[in-house]
Amino acid sequence: MHFGGNILINMKEIIFTAILSALLTVAGSYYLMSSQLTAEQDYWLNRQTQELAEKKLNKQVELLESFNDIYLNLQLQSLKAMTGTAKFKADLHLCYQAVELKSSEYNCDTKVEEHLKEKQRYQQQVYKLSVLMQMFPLYFSDEVTSKVPVIHAAVVKNNEKLFELSRYEVKGKYLDTEATVYFEREMETSPDFEEARTEVIDTMLREIQNSERSLYRSAR
Repeated sequence: MHFGGNILINMKEIIFTAILSALLTVAGSYYLMSSQLTAEQDYWLNRQTQELAEKKLNKQVELLESFNDIYLNLQLQSLKAMTGTAKFKADLHLCYQAVELKSSEYNCDTKVEEHLKEKQRYQQQVYKLSVLMQMFPLYFSDEVTSKVPVIHAAVVKNNEKLFELSRYEVKGKYLDTEATVYFEREMETSPDFEEARTEVIDTMLREIQNSERSLYRSAR
């Protein structure tokens, strides 16, 4: 009877040990699987974060290049609009001189359509710049977006300069003044115009460099 009791106790120990081993095996497997899944999730999360950071960096570089290209184009169109305005005013001046002389020999050709197209091309560049800068808050910090008013002020100042050239009129009779007087007016963009471009580009470059360093550290 005592012998049978020992067997029963041993069986209980064996069963308990087997159950405990099974539980430990399941727990260990679960822990390993959980650790593996966590590691994989962390890997994919880090990879996704890095890919998003790379896309953002690429977009920042693209916006910088587009901004510089559009702004330089705007500067060029501004100069063309200014010289075009001077030429238009000079042609008109010659027409008025012909009227004062009561000359029928002079063929008055002011090329109004060409003059308006020059101004239209300038305004198109202003519009493109405005649309581009609306993208800044999506990819840049406040440090960059806070420079938008600087650009706006420079463009407004340049528009005022164009307007002044357009409305400039000579005093007295047109015959008393040479038509070349319109080309003697200042036809350059203001220093503020170029300074604004440099200021914005420098700020964008600093942020892009910071993004590059951050991306490099996360990839290590």
